[in-house]
Order: sequence, then C-alpha cells, then structure tokens
Amino acid sequence: MPEVQASLPTVSPAELPQTEPNQQAKPARSKTPELTDDQSGTQAEKIRLKFKTKIDDIEEEVELDEDQIKRDYQRMKASDKRFQEASTLRKQADEFISKLKDKQGLIEVLRQAGHDPRALAEEFLGNELRVELMTPEQKRIYELERDLFITRQTQKQRDDQEMSAKEAQATEKLSQQMNQEIIEALKSANIPQEAYSVRRMADIIRNGFSHGEVISWSDAAKILERDIKTQVSSVVKKMSPEKILETFGEEVANTIRKYDLSKLQNPIRQSRRQNGQAALPKEPGRTYTTEKEFERHLEAIKAQRK
Repeated sequence: MPEVQASLPTVSPAELPQTEPNQQAKPARSKTPELTDDQSGTQAEKIRLKFKTKIDDIEEEVELDEDQIKRDYQRMKASDKRFQEASTLRKQADEFISKLKDKQGLIEVLRQAGHDPRALAEEFLGNELRVELMTPEQKRIYELERDLFITRQTQKQRDDQEMSAKEAQATEKLSQQMNQEIIEALKSANIPQEAYSVRRMADIIRNGFSHGEVISWSDAAKILERDIKTQVSSVVKKMSPEKILETFGEEVANTIRKYDLSKLQNPIRQSRRQNGQAALPKEPGRTYTTEKEFERHLEAIKAQRK
C-alpha cells in the first residue's frame, strides 16, 4: 500500500494559552463567523486536503477533496478484499499440493474424496503382482490388449468430438435455414419482423402439431395475417372516424383518400365493364380527381345528347 502522510499545521509553545498554577484552564470557544447558506455551500465545495504520498521511493504531494477520498477508500477496500480472497485460494492450493507430496496427507486426501486407501493399495498391488507372475507370452498378450484398449478409447474420444462438431454444424445450418424461412414468410405476409410475430407463428405451428397437422412457417404467417386482419377489423369497426384518424395517423388517412380518388377515375368505363357493356372510347389523358368534376362531365355529356 502507498504510504500517505498528511501535512498538519505545527503550533509553537508560545502560541499555547498560559494559565496560572492554581487556575483551572477553561476550554477555548471557537469564534467561527456565521455563514449564510450560499457562503457555507461555496466554502464546503472549496475544502480540499493536501497529502504527501510516497510510492516506489518517490514522494509526491497531492490535493484531494472529500468525494475523491471516499472513492479512493472504497477502491482500496475492494482491492484488499480481492487480494485476501486470492491469497486464501493460493494458500489452500499450496496446502493441497503439500498433502499430495506427503504419504499421510495423500491418504487424508483420498479419504476426503471418498476412496478407501487400503482397498486402492490392495488393488494396485494385486494388479502388479498378477503381471509379474505372468509368463512372457502372457505379458505380451496383456500388453497388446492394454494397447488395443487405449487405442480404442482414444479413437472413441476422437469420433465423439467429430460427431459433436458435425452436430453443431448441422444445428447451425438448420437454424440459419429456419431464420431465412421465417423472414421470407413474414415478408410475404406483410407482417412486421418482430419477436412477437415469430412467437405467434410458433404457437400456430405448435398448436397444429398437437392436432396432428404439420404447418410450415409460410402457412403460419398466412394464418397470422388473417387473424391480425380479423382482429384489427373488429376493433376499427367500433371506432369513430376521429378515433381512427387519431390511431392510424394522417399518413394512413391520406393513403385511403388517394385510393378513393383513384376509383373516381373514368367511373363510366368501370360501370359499363361491370355490366358487361362495351367500354366507351377512352379520352386521352382524361382523369377525374374530384367527384364534382365527374358530375360536371356527366352534365356535359347529357347536354350533347340532347
């Protein structure tokens, strides 16, 4: 830890209050002037303490305020706690290694791990004795079987790792394909690409599976689109025009107006086509933007026929 020394003011003996031998000293009263709220707040903000620090044989004078002192103290306490925890773990590790190097300590570790040291020793010695009593031919067969077992175990671990890697690749590929199918399904149904939409589609697929039906993401998006339209239509029918405009905004209202005006373009031709009659000759560039304009056009046609 860095050495911190606070520079304190020194007081000479002459500055101390003098008292008579038989006279009791009276406590000195502070003559601190009264400060207003603004003056006391300004003075509190300007209070700073100077300290002399020594780090790596280098002395330095620093000036800190109350907030900086609190932060440095909290940081120091947190560092001390982490250092103590690391020191405790290191001590425990050293003690464990020391026990493994000592016979009695090793026995204690085995017992703490739930093993019987005597049974382990008997098993080890029995295996060693059995190998020593083998004939050269038996030893050769034993070593071959041991090597074969080790080879098979190594190959099994390698195969398991390769299988896990292939499964991870296949899972990632299927995940990417599913994400692409979901995105395309949402786009085709004109549904917002949000987590809520995906959850609704997943519920539709899960519900279909519980009834023995296999529903694709594309079909689920169509079903969701139909449900959303039904719900929105049910809500909008009960709303006033003002509420509709407030809910959907001016942009949607303008889109509806443009659609209504487009239906007024050449309405006679559209009416004759619906009634199976031959269409009237098309007037080049002739469109109707308002209903009144269309009515004036009808009056002109009637006047010509008279």
